[in-house]
Amino acid sequence: MLAKTIEEVRKDLVNEGIQLGIKQGMQKGIQQGMLNGKKETALAMKKKGIDIKVISEVTGLPIEEIKKLKV
Repeated sequence: MLAKTIEEVRKDLVNEGIQLGIKQGMQKGIQQGMLNGKKETALAMKKKGIDIKVISEVTGLPIEEIKKLKV
């Protein structure tokens, strides 16, 4: 006799897939949130007149991305 039925294995695989999807979604959300935070910081620095090269060094954002931010 098999330890698990085919249906039980299928349910386990579906549950694992759902858990993996949730984990990946959370990771992507965290990364997007961090990027948004960097952009907000860069914009605040830009409004204060701080040099774009310095903003790039501090935030890690590319200079071209910083130039696109609206003051």
